[in-house]
Amino acid sequence: MGKITIKYRFRLLPKWIWAVMLFLGLSFYARAQETDCNRKVEMAETAFKAGDFENVVSLVEGCLSGNSISPELRFKIHHLLTKLYFYQDNLLLARKHLHLMVQLDPGYLPELRGEPSDFVGFFHQFRTSRLAFGVRLFGSINRANIYFQHGLNGVTNANGGEQDYSTYNPTANFGVALLAEIPIRGRLWFVPELGYCQKSIRYEDRTFPNDLLVYKENYNYFEAPLAFKVQLGPIRPITPTISFGGVLSWLQSSNATLTKGTLRSQPISMLPQRRRLDYAPTIGLGAGLRLGSTRLLLEFRYRQGLRNLALKSARFSNPNLIFGYLHIDDDFSISMIEFSTAYTFDFYSVKPKLKWRKHETN
Repeated sequence: MGKITIKYRFRLLPKWIWAVMLFLGLSFYARAQETDCNRKVEMAETAFKAGDFENVVSLVEGCLSGNSISPELRFKIHHLLTKLYFYQDNLLLARKHLHLMVQLDPGYLPELRGEPSDFVGFFHQFRTSRLAFGVRLFGSINRANIYFQHGLNGVTNANGGEQDYSTYNPTANFGVALLAEIPIRGRLWFVPELGYCQKSIRYEDRTFPNDLLVYKENYNYFEAPLAFKVQLGPIRPITPTISFGGVLSWLQSSNATLTKGTLRSQPISMLPQRRRLDYAPTIGLGAGLRLGSTRLLLEFRYRQGLRNLALKSARFSNPNLIFGYLHIDDDFSISMIEFSTAYTFDFYSVKPKLKWRKHETN
């Protein structure tokens, strides 16, 4: 008799079904572990209150391995172990878990949670410092501050006086900056930035009542804003702030276009007629929204231009502007209103303030 061979053919499932099954399996595992760890933490808290310290660690130590439990549950475990090692006088491990606990919830204040006074004293023997790095995007409204007008911007009216037909209009621009927030003391931070900013002015001049000249000049700056930021009130999910400081700006390019009737000039470099260095004081009001270990910062900021940007020695250096368009530079500075959004990544460190001494319970 011949040998009979039976072949079985299995139809393979599509890859996306396997991916869905794997995702559901991992989600089920994570949820099951979260539920199991919640139960173990409740048992460990009961054991801690009863003074059964030996069983506390064995109940919760397995839950800290991996990343399958939520940050809230991880915080509860580190908080429990911090108190455990504190009352066992094991300060090395108490500091370790305190550091991890504060990283998960930097705004934690034990006195607001009804903690014992000796544990509150231990907690405040350490300084929690937040160092942040991020990026800031902002839009701005520019306004020219005119100190003295030199242009041919007036004509004689019917009464023999001069009628001014010149107008400076606000303009909209943008900028971007890298920033750091460096803690100084308490609720005070130093905030240096490095970035790029665009500015502009727009000027309409009627040398004659029906003869309109539109002058638009765009500036590109590298900037170094420096500010001190003060947190208003304790740390909350949304924390208001106020800042004050200044900005140093270095002009990279300046180009002007002039439109008179149907004539429009090619871009004209105004860099030889501009001061390269500019500076301005700033003040800002904002709020920070905590998003775990990151923050979203919204801020309204005002900067007051102080320095005359027109270079007096070069005011008459471009005859094409003077004779072709009857334009002479005025003395001016630029002020700005900024509306900014920043996104930062926070890094926390816990350092002892003083030599530790365990406080006695009142």
